[in-house]
Amino acid sequence: IIKMNEQILGCYLIITLIISCFCLLLFWKDNTTPKNHLTSWLIILIAPWFWPIVIPLSIAELSRKLTKLKKMESHQRNVEQLIQSIGD
Repeated sequence: IIKMNEQILGCYLIITLIISCFCLLLFWKDNTTPKNHLTSWLIILIAPWFWPIVIPLSIAELSRKLTKLKKMESHQRNVEQLIQSIGD
């Protein structure tokens, strides 16, 4: 059990490091935010530690939007078919 916990912690830290580097890269390429803005640096340092919460929530949100879009497209096709059948 201890070895498994160490592996989970290791994976968590590796993913956190990857996300931190990605956020830092995006921040560094962003020309709209000054590089001496303290709040921006704090967010860059703190935000990646919450990836286990943020990423699943983001995936759930994208999934809901995709489902809603598919329903709207299906509804639109049904309306178009109904209009076409009335016209025939």
